[in-house]
Amino acid sequence: MLHAYGLGMTEGEYVYVAVELFRSNYWGEFTWKYDDTSDRDAQLALRSLAVIALYENHNQFFAEFAKEVRKRSRQKYDYLYGQFEEVDFIVTSFYDAVVLYAQTLVQIHRLGGNIKNGSVMADSMRNASVPSPLGYAINMDVDGDRSHAYSVKQLSLVTGKFEDILRINYHNNEEIWYGQFKWPGRVGLPPDVPPCGFDGTAVSCIADMRFGSEPGAIAGLTVGVLFAALSIAAVFAGWIMRKKKKEMDPYWWRIRQEELQYLGERNKSKNNKVLQSGSITRSETQVSKSRNCSSYASGVIAKYNGLPVCVVELPKKTYKPTASLIRELNQVRTINHPNLHRIIGVGLDNENYCELMVGDVCTKGTLDNVMENEMIKLDWYTLHCIFIIIFLG
Repeated sequence: MLHAYGLGMTEGEYVYVAVELFRSNYWGEFTWKYDDTSDRDAQLALRSLAVIALYENHNQFFAEFAKEVRKRSRQKYDYLYGQFEEVDFIVTSFYDAVVLYAQTLVQIHRLGGNIKNGSVMADSMRNASVPSPLGYAINMDVDGDRSHAYSVKQLSLVTGKFEDILRINYHNNEEIWYGQFKWPGRVGLPPDVPPCGFDGTAVSCIADMRFGSEPGAIAGLTVGVLFAALSIAAVFAGWIMRKKKKEMDPYWWRIRQEELQYLGERNKSKNNKVLQSGSITRSETQVSKSRNCSSYASGVIAKYNGLPVCVVELPKKTYKPTASLIRELNQVRTINHPNLHRIIGVGLDNENYCELMVGDVCTKGTLDNVMENEMIKLDWYTLHCIFIIIFLG
């Protein structure tokens, strides 16, 4: 999926299908989160993936069953389930097989049949439905195979997990929709066949031969107007798609180190020492300001996406991008005022700690610049107003 994302093939034109018969620690799981630099790209790519899996009916009966399985596994087989390890489908399948066999045996015995006749036993299981103590029906088809219910899942950008969208029960030909497929740039699945066909020879895309009898000037003008209109529409649609993609990106705040082009020397040791000590002397501030950007005393100027930004180093291994911190960043992102410093993003180190704070460059300086610049003379009325504003927050 990351390869498809790099080729630009995860924008909604294609649907990728994967099969996950059941969740198990042995097989692994479909997830985008590996705590590396590709997490954001993987999450965006997996929006075009549909996962087909066996439908899991985890009710109160299954919870009691799973509790008993964990208990017996520990006592009889010295196997200890992990804290988040689930009882997988293989265990419940063996249990259901014993239930099916036992109930079929009881039924044949009540009817006076021969319980030692394997053919009779097998025929009695065909096209049968037996209730399971786990709260669902064990359905068998006419061939003696178990008929399962399947679910189709899609990645939710809210929870970050694959959730059921459609459940299909082949035993009674039932379909249950839990929501709508939402692919990048569209609601619902893309069409089965491209508008012009897979080879571009669809009838709707072939020029009408009747235009051959029209004057060439009219035909050329028509084609030119259509081409210009389509070009404008394509540019506008591309701009809208890029804007929506940026707004939908849950990792808009994450900035990689290689995306920053520093215009000056990064004095890491000095900045970290100042930040961690919590004190900045007047001489250190003046020296720092003479070398760095005017928005922060410890910031440096860099380029990000071709625009100048101010980069401030944060205390080492202090903050991590928690859910509450990201929620606050999303709130601050919507605030736009000429007197407020706009936050562009946060840089993370290899251990996922917040290392850098990236914001706009305050080209007109800050209050700190004004107060310490001896060339600027402020009257008492102006100073009084500044003190009142600071006091009131």
